[in-house]
Amino acid sequence: MHMEMPLQEVKGFINGVDVGKLEATIDAVNNNPDLAAFRFHIANEWINGTKTETAAQRIDGGPQVLIRTEPFKIRSDQPCVLMGADTAPCAAVSLMHALASCLSTSIVYAASLRGIEIKKMSIILEGDVDIQGVLGISEQIKPGLTNLDLDIRIDSNSPKQEIEEIVQYAQKHSMILDTLINQMNLDINLV
Repeated sequence: MHMEMPLQEVKGFINGVDVGKLEATIDAVNNNPDLAAFRFHIANEWINGTKTETAAQRIDGGPQVLIRTEPFKIRSDQPCVLMGADTAPCAAVSLMHALASCLSTSIVYAASLRGIEIKKMSIILEGDVDIQGVLGISEQIKPGLTNLDLDIRIDSNSPKQEIEEIVQYAQKHSMILDTLINQMNLDINLV
C-alpha cells in the first residue's frame, strides 16, 4: 500500500510540518501496516441542561498506548434559542470544526510532501438542519445536517492546478470527511 501522490525529495519543515518525519512515518506504515491501526478514546460527561464536557486522554496508536497526563477538555452547549445557555459550541459546530480541521491538516500534509508552501488557508463551513427532526416533531425530517457548504481559500505561490490536486487528494484522504460521507460501524451499548 503506497501513497498515491508523488513525493519530491524535500526535507526540513514546510508549512510547520517536519517533512522528514512525515515521510519516515509513511515509510514505516508501508513497511509494517500494523502500525496504521489507531483507536481514539473519549469520555463525555453530562453537566446540566444542555451542557456536556468531553475528556480526551488516550490514543492507542500502532503498538503504543499514549496517555496524556492532563486530558484535553472540550465543552458543548446549545444556543439559547434551543434551550441552552450558549456557554460553548453546540455539537453541530464541533462536528463542522472537526471536518474543517481534518481537511486543513490533510491539505497541509499533502502540500508539505510536495514542497508547496501555503502562506494562508481558511475554510468556511455553513451547515443546514431542520430542527423538526431533532425535536421529534416530524419523523419525515432527518435530525442531522442536510447540507454543508464548504469554501476553501488557499494563498500560495504554486500554480492553481497544483493546489486543486492537493485539495482533491485531501478530500480523498480526510478521516472526518470519509466518516461523514461513508457508512461506518456504530455499536451503541447501554451499560
